[in-house]
Amino acid sequence: MFLKLNTPLFLILIAILVITFFTKDNYKSVDLIMSDVLKAPVQKEVLNKNLIKFTKDSFEYELTPLYDYEISGLVVHLMDYRWFSLSKIDNAIPMDVGLIWGTNVKNKIYQNKSVTFTQDCRFLYIRWSGNLDVNMNEISNNHLVVNKSDLEKKMKTVSVGDQIKIKGKLVNLKARYRGTSSDVGTRNVELQSSTARDDREGGACEIIYLEHMEILKKGNIISYYLFPCSIYTIVIMVILNIIRFFMSFNSFYADKIINDYARPDHK
Repeated sequence: MFLKLNTPLFLILIAILVITFFTKDNYKSVDLIMSDVLKAPVQKEVLNKNLIKFTKDSFEYELTPLYDYEISGLVVHLMDYRWFSLSKIDNAIPMDVGLIWGTNVKNKIYQNKSVTFTQDCRFLYIRWSGNLDVNMNEISNNHLVVNKSDLEKKMKTVSVGDQIKIKGKLVNLKARYRGTSSDVGTRNVELQSSTARDDREGGACEIIYLEHMEILKKGNIISYYLFPCSIYTIVIMVILNIIRFFMSFNSFYADKIINDYARPDHK
């Protein structure tokens, strides 16, 4: 029975893996919009202006609080620098989240076939063709700084197509590398956060010291769970087939030895 199911099941799992790889981060399929995502970000004067200092991942952080900040939006792109990075500096700001909200979501401009979002070198880019009413003041690239393990775990569950809420502080950041390993480029970083939504290009990104993150609605929940399940199942099947191969191999030679000893001319 196992042999009969082995090949078709494996092919089905490969098909699921391929399909969900392309659908799990598909923000264009999002239709049901949460009310918070239609609202503008909230920025308030910060009450406690004391420097935020901590050491993490070989960096000494010094954050200057500027404003208390809350933003909800649809995730249209995501860069997690904990998975791949050419520089230790990227670990200082482990994640960039590209968000849109307000009329961009209400009018569903993101579903237009020509619209694409990309992130590169800490910038978020949007491209489109034709006459499309895009509100550039309702798009932002958010650099997230985190110092709590529970928030780091929450960050790992966010994917493109999710609708999320972020609360924290807009901060100016200084991060000094105190490690000893060799690294590409400078070992210190100083960045200033944007405090407006209508700025552009360099310096227009919000640097947020993360205090709360909530997934308001998963974007592609079936693909989100099927994708890792298909990977794990394929790995298990490969391991089982390797075990079965070696068991059959050993069994073959064990039978051969027994048969050789059972021959009449054996001395």
